[in-house]
Amino acid sequence: MTIRNIGARSVLLLLVLTLGCEEPPLEEVPTDLVGRWTTTDARYADRAFEITLETFYLGQGGDLFVSYPILRTRIIQRTNRPSVHSIEYRDESGDEISFDFIVSEKDGTIYFTNQPAMVWRRDPGASVPWGY
Repeated sequence: MTIRNIGARSVLLLLVLTLGCEEPPLEEVPTDLVGRWTTTDARYADRAFEITLETFYLGQGGDLFVSYPILRTRIIQRTNRPSVHSIEYRDESGDEISFDFIVSEKDGTIYFTNQPAMVWRRDPGASVPWGY
């Protein structure tokens, strides 16, 4: 076997192993994610989001909101870093969108990787425009 063949087989094996490591979707939304979530950050005082077993609601400020049926939920394991939770849905244009966040193991709060200082807490009594 030549060095070239060994290299090509190694790359192929690495590719197969990497693609095979994607986390499969969960059967249903984990109950620790279900709820209405708000933040005390003043910039988002009129915003909230809610995750139910079937629907994702996203407050856009004031009386504006959108809701989407949840397609899938994933938990993406990362080495030496917190896992990323992903709620996947299809927007009005038909594009698949992932709403990704991290759940603190310490207190169950949610934060986004691009805004780690902004903490979202479960707030079942929060006033929201979708008020079903």
